[in-house]
Formats: sequence, structure tokens, C-alpha cells
Amino acid sequence: MPLSRLRLHLAAWFGAAFVIGLLALDAGFYGYSHHKSESRVTRDLSAAARGLADAIRAEEPSHPGNETAAVSDAVGEWPSGQDALMVWGPDGTILGGRGPEELRRVFPSPAGLTPGLTQRQVPLDREADARIAFYRDGTSGVTVAALLTTAQMREDEEVLAGWLLVSLPLIALLAVAAGYGLARRALAPVRELAGRAAAIDSDALHQRLPVRRPADEIDALAQQFNLLLSRLEEAQANNRTFLARAAHQLKTPLTVVRGESALGLERTRVVEEHEAILRRIQLAAEQMSRRVADLLLLARANAGDRPPLNDDVELDGLVWQCADLMRARAQATHHRLELSLIEPVVVRGNEDLLREACLELIENACRYAPADSSIRLSVLADGGAGLLRVESAGEPLVREAAPAARGDSTGDRLGLTIVEWIASVHGGALAIDAGNGGNSIVLRLPTLLGVAAPGADAPEVSALLSDRPGA
Repeated sequence: MPLSRLRLHLAAWFGAAFVIGLLALDAGFYGYSHHKSESRVTRDLSAAARGLADAIRAEEPSHPGNETAAVSDAVGEWPSGQDALMVWGPDGTILGGRGPEELRRVFPSPAGLTPGLTQRQVPLDREADARIAFYRDGTSGVTVAALLTTAQMREDEEVLAGWLLVSLPLIALLAVAAGYGLARRALAPVRELAGRAAAIDSDALHQRLPVRRPADEIDALAQQFNLLLSRLEEAQANNRTFLARAAHQLKTPLTVVRGESALGLERTRVVEEHEAILRRIQLAAEQMSRRVADLLLLARANAGDRPPLNDDVELDGLVWQCADLMRARAQATHHRLELSLIEPVVVRGNEDLLREACLELIENACRYAPADSSIRLSVLADGGAGLLRVESAGEPLVREAAPAARGDSTGDRLGLTIVEWIASVHGGALAIDAGNGGNSIVLRLPTLLGVAAPGADAPEVSALLSDRPGA
């Protein structure tokens, strides 16, 4: 199995953290040992100096008037443990001592010492120094000194430091190896998660990775992957819906083109008949072009496209323009376009999209309203909103039948789905009121503050929707 970069990275971090922690622990242990050694030396020397003074005092009754003999007996009987001992009389004369001559020469003069314990440190060489404890008896005036070199202590400390330094590389290697194994074990759920994710086929996006409770970091990753699968599943469904809509919307005009072209080729015809066939083919081609544009616009909506809304659109002028553009279409379907109440309203948005919405509403009325009926257009100001209303007669449009409401991928109301999206990106809404032999569709859009000029008796939305065609 090849080495994993991630596991090596984790192992290196684990080893570095372990070594840093071990260094801190070793430094603390070394410092603690040094402090304890220093304290032990100070304590032992102080106890030795005081104890020897007490021993000399105890020997004095056995040698009346002979301090030198008392000191000799006390020093001779004193147990080992110090490198050198020295005793001075009250006048500073040496009464006795023990230890190598070179160390006994190290003792400084006790002149000027006060009664009690006094600690001093005298350097010997680069390797060690001498620690001396003086004790002056306040009653007899005798001064006792105990000396101990730090050579052995320094040697022990150097051995300890050497072992600690030598052990660090070995411990670091062991820590990295252990960290690699621990990382492999810790990443086992990730490998399992990757295997489960790889097993999910593009045709089975409904499957989900298991998420345990309570969740940890691995479960959070699985949860995010499940959300990604949900988005992919939704995108796949949108693609299928788009293809189904495209096939449905283009099927009829393509059938017309094929039928009319076959009809024109089946026998010789006069010029007028060919012109009529070509006009029907042209109408079918225009219908296909319009359906393709609608489908592309709907695809943008499904993709979550947010078009720029930087235009100040005069809604009243836009309705006049759309009515003029659709007049020929209304004549072809035997309808009359009528402009009802048109009030000056300015909205902030995308002029091209709002024009598309208005054209779609008129096209919807032309498609479903009975022939020889009127289609009425109105623009009203209602507080902070502009209302574009299209009224027509005919069978009631069931609001729930719109594709956006029930996810219909092959419905004939593709245009209303597009208008709903245009309304939503503008912060508005589309309302449909059907009944009493007619339909009233209202596109509500927010206006620019201070620009809309509502009339004194501008109707509320509820009143507008209840106003039936022909009232």
C-alpha cells in the first residue's frame, strides 16, 4: 500500500507535538532535579555544620580546658558525607578539621561572621564550585564549617541531560510511526465514506450516506455530501423537466412544418397555394422560435439566475408598446385588444424581462380566450406597488394547474411559469382570479418611492381581482 500524504502529514504533526511536549517535560524534570539537588546540598551542609557544633559542645566536658581535643574527637567521630570540615576558635585559630588539603585551603576566614548559619559559594574551576555552610556558636564563639563540592552533582546532571537528549530522536521516530498508525485508524471512516460515495451511481442520486447521531466531523462531511446529492438530484430533475418541456413545446410546430411541407410537395400547386403553405410554415417557425426563447428563459430561472435590475421602467409606456406589438397576433386569433385604465407607474427592474412578462400575459389571453372576445389591459398604482392586469373571457384558469404550482413538465401554461419567475426576481407576485366566465391575471411589482402616482380611488388588490371581465 503506498504511503498516504495525509497520514504522513498528520503523523508529522503528531510527532512534532509529542517531541515538543517531551522537551517541555524533560526541561521541567531537569530543572526540578537541579533544584532538588541544590536544596539537598544546602540542607545537608547546614545540618552538618550545626550538628558538628553540637557534637563539639558535647565533647567539651570530657576534655576540660582542651578545646582542640574536644574538636579532634568530635571531628573524628563525625560520619562521612562532606568533602571537608573545619573548626575555628573564638580568636580565629584553627582548632581542627578533616578533608583534603586543597579543599581545606578553600575555606575563607570566618572573621566577621555573625552567630548562626551562613551559606557561601566559592568557585573551584570550570567544572565545579564549593558550597560552604558556617555555623558560629553564640555561646562558645566556636565556628564550624562544612564543605561539599558540586562536581558529583554536575556529573550526574550531565549524565541525565545526555540521556534525555539521546532519547529524543528515538522517541520522535517512535512517535511518528505511532502517529501514522493512529492516523490510518482515525481516517478509516473517511475511507469507508469515500467507498460509499463512489458506489452511488448517477442514476441513483436518491441514495444518501449514513449520518450517525450524535454527529462528529465525519458525519458533518457526510451530511454536506448528502446536501450535494440533493442539489444534484434536483438539477437532474430540472434537466429532465426542461427536456420534457422542450419536446412538448416543439412537437406541435414541428408537426405543422412537416405536414405543411409534405402537403406542398405532394403535387403541383398554384403560387397562391404555395404562399399560404409558406405562411403557415412561417407561423409555425415563429412559434418554435418563441418557445425556444421561453424555454431558455425558464432554464435561467431553474438555474437560479438573478438578472440585473437596474432599469427605471415606465409600466404604462411598456403596456402601450406591448399592445402595439401584439395587435397583429390578436387579429390573427380574432381578439380585440383594449386599453382600460392606464396610470403612470415607474418600477425598478429589468425592462426586457418585464416586456417578456407583459407579452406572455397577452399571448396567454390570445391562446385561451374565445374568438371575437376582448382582452383588456390595465396599469394601476396601488400604494407602493404597480399592478398590470390582463382580463379575458373563457374557461377559468385553475391556479393549481400552473406548472410552477404543481411541477407539470408538459403543461400548456409554460408562459405563466416564466411570468411567475419574472415577478419573483422583481420582488413581486402573480395573482390569478378565475370565474364567472373570465380570467383576471395581475402582475404586482414594487414601484420606485415617490415616482408612482396612484389615483385617489385606485382599487385594492382584492377589489381588482374581484372585478370580472365585462363588469
